[in-house]
Amino acid sequence: MDPTPAGAGLTRDGSFLDFLPRADLFAHFGIYAVLAFFLRWSLAWVHACRPFEQAIKNGVPIVVTGVYGAGLELMQETIDARAGEILDAVADSAGAITMVFVLAYLWPRSARLTRRLVTRLG
Repeated sequence: MDPTPAGAGLTRDGSFLDFLPRADLFAHFGIYAVLAFFLRWSLAWVHACRPFEQAIKNGVPIVVTGVYGAGLELMQETIDARAGEILDAVADSAGAITMVFVLAYLWPRSARLTRRLVTRLG
């Protein structure tokens, strides 16, 4: 007898994300975006000349999360019960790149636009 009630939205293994194809990629994307956020935030102390400062603050989180994600996927290949997948490593890097883009470009731009709007209204 199945203990889950009919129409509970659960599928074969009971995961609520089974309706999404490759739902684990969304998790990889999100988790590594958060990791890139904290890495970029931790580099706030870097004050070099302008081009190098931005290269360090934006490049280090992408490189570190990419290498870390790829390393974990390679490590999973050595475990019999696990399988490392290249798409997981791509999702890890895509999450990091997206977060750095948001923090380096979109966030400052929206802050400038908001300040400009406030000065016009105030």
